[in-house]
Amino acid sequence: MILFSIIAVIMSLFAIAFIAVPFWKGSAIVATNNINIELFKTNEASLNKQYQTKVLSEKDYKEALTELQLTLLDDTNGSQSTLNTNKTDTGLIIVSVMLVFIMSPILYFSLGDQQWADIDNTRVAQQHESIMVLVERLALKLEQQPNDIEGWALLSSSYINFKQYDKAANAYAHLHQLVGDDPELLVDYADVLVMVGMPDSLTLAEKLLDTALEQTPNNRDGLWVMGNVKFKQHDYEQSLKYLTKAQQQFVAKNEPHSELLKQIDRVKNKQ
Repeated sequence: MILFSIIAVIMSLFAIAFIAVPFWKGSAIVATNNINIELFKTNEASLNKQYQTKVLSEKDYKEALTELQLTLLDDTNGSQSTLNTNKTDTGLIIVSVMLVFIMSPILYFSLGDQQWADIDNTRVAQQHESIMVLVERLALKLEQQPNDIEGWALLSSSYINFKQYDKAANAYAHLHQLVGDDPELLVDYADVLVMVGMPDSLTLAEKLLDTALEQTPNNRDGLWVMGNVKFKQHDYEQSLKYLTKAQQQFVAKNEPHSELLKQIDRVKNKQ
């Protein structure tokens, strides 16, 4: 843990030096948004590589990616077109340090030394708190820009990452108004409603899934979520029917579906 802390500090100092020194020298004026986008692309590629090589779980990958997206969006909105103020310089340094601390756990996980994986709980909590500030700032921004489809999609996934399913459902409801009955959106929206779990939410989820499955009958995620809806409604026969259909779609493409099999077993145990 001490060794990791030293490395993290060194990486942070390097990031600060890398970004700050050119500003102090005043050698050039660089577009802030371009730098942020390049930082994002670099770290996104690294995250994707870690996910593809199974270093990161799907959950951790999505959370880290959402954090990167929120950081990029917040800094881009708050920055000016050129790096000509101390405020902008400081903002970029903070972004760089945040990205380093996001990537540092990925680094030591990939190196395989398990003792480095003892991340300090306090620091993790503080990081999540700072990301939630960005999430709420995004929510406020969308009140002024209600037609920002990408923003609403990001807000929805952010609330899901923090298990705020009621807020995620509200964001999906707005997104649904903007996008319409897109099958993928309907399935994701219904999935969040299942997590909310209230009777009215399950009724709406079933309605959304009926529309999605009417358009794409072999939508395996839609079939899976519908199976979960029926399970929550205690209709175990119908739940097993939909889950089995979803399983057949996974088998047809020779893709893993261990969580689905566990759900099928839970349904069978209820019958």
